Amino acid sequence: MRSRSDSVKVSGGDTASAPPSGRKSTPASRAAPKAVPTAPGFRSSTTANAARFSGRLAPGLQDQFLDLLALMMAKADPHTGESAVRTAHRQRAVLLVEKRFRDPEFTARDVAAEINLSERYLQKLFADDDQTVSGTIRGRRIAEARKLLDKRAVTGSSIASIAAASGFADAAYFSRVFRQETGVSPTAYVHRSAEDGNPSPADPDLS
Repeated sequence: MRSRSDSVKVSGGDTASAPPSGRKSTPASRAAPKAVPTAPGFRSSTTANAARFSGRLAPGLQDQFLDLLALMMAKADPHTGESAVRTAHRQRAVLLVEKRFRDPEFTARDVAAEINLSERYLQKLFADDDQTVSGTIRGRRIAEARKLLDKRAVTGSSIASIAAASGFADAAYFSRVFRQETGVSPTAYVHRSAEDGNPSPADPDLS
């Protein structure tokens, strides 16, 4: 009498061991799925590239992409799911600031309303990085103003027009905020950064 563990004949005359009694072979289609990468490096690199990739999408698709990214990361690692969602929400806010900062009426309240989040929750998202929504908007406006002031020798734009183009309705207020952020007035900044031999157009010093 043959043992259940005896070899069995297969095509070509070769032999193969039969599976032990009481155990069934598992088809490849039923094999356990591979784990989704969840290492910290994977999560951080994915989040870091989200803004760069989403910026190439049509505005209507950016929010969908970030929401989908948060969902995928939450499923990959439930312990970091909440963090992924918060990161996606914050990124949506940053993208909106980039789109709307030139509007002088644009505020933190507008950010919260447009992405359907409470203003309190939105402020907490930015507080995680020791920032505020209004400070982020102001910082983006100042960065734009500095860029335009650096080009003033070529464009000949007035300080007032640069203020308006950067999201400041009032030139005097712009000068005060610019001094607070940079330590110098807009006019002094132009004089300091102007290239030798390329004087900027005259403008009243809005100190």
